Amino acid sequence: MPKPPAYTPSPAQQERDEIYALLAYAVVYADWQTDNKRGYNIGSVLVDPRRVPGRQLLCWARNSVNATRNGTQHGEVQLLTNYLQVSRNSKARGLRVYTTLEPCPMCAGMLLMQDVEGAVFGQADPHFGRGAELLSSQCAFPKRIFSAASTLPLRGELEAAFREAGQRDITGWLASPQARALFRRGASQLNRYRVQFSENRAVLEESQVFLERVPRFHVHTPYTVACTG
Repeated sequence: MPKPPAYTPSPAQQERDEIYALLAYAVVYADWQTDNKRGYNIGSVLVDPRRVPGRQLLCWARNSVNATRNGTQHGEVQLLTNYLQVSRNSKARGLRVYTTLEPCPMCAGMLLMQDVEGAVFGQADPHFGRGAELLSSQCAFPKRIFSAASTLPLRGELEAAFREAGQRDITGWLASPQARALFRRGASQLNRYRVQFSENRAVLEESQVFLERVPRFHVHTPYTVACTG
């Protein structure tokens, strides 16, 4: 079976990836859950990399399995469902997901079947991760999706902190004060980010404005931006 596609971004694209990854952390931190009443502290944003920088952000979503009483309502499921409903597109072809936690097999399968280009994740899931990699290498039909770890140092800090905590339940750990402090740092870094590539100034500004319009409390249908393509 063929290997999943490699993801080799240019330096400018890597910088955009970092900005969008920080935005995903900030979206989750804006509605931080200590009791998981809404769901787990996992969220994602959807981007169209084919658009010009500064006009790429489409939607956001947070894990809502408890608020909806529906165990399928992971952040990525809500993200694509919202996009498809609002845009009235039948597929999310060519789009890219930036998620705070590596997609599980359920979400990876959905991304694959929807022709999403790939996912950049902000923390590896040692128990339910590698779904996109395994599906892309095992599927008998020609669909492939990349799954790449964020290059942000914060990703490594989150993974190290979870290992040191000695917990098996990553969703439980994501409600801990330690996780909250790291996500808060990610949200702060988005505000203080300094771009090295001039074309990414528009990306950073769009992300900061986008975050201002994300509610600091959960609503069942996430706020959506430019879901038209």
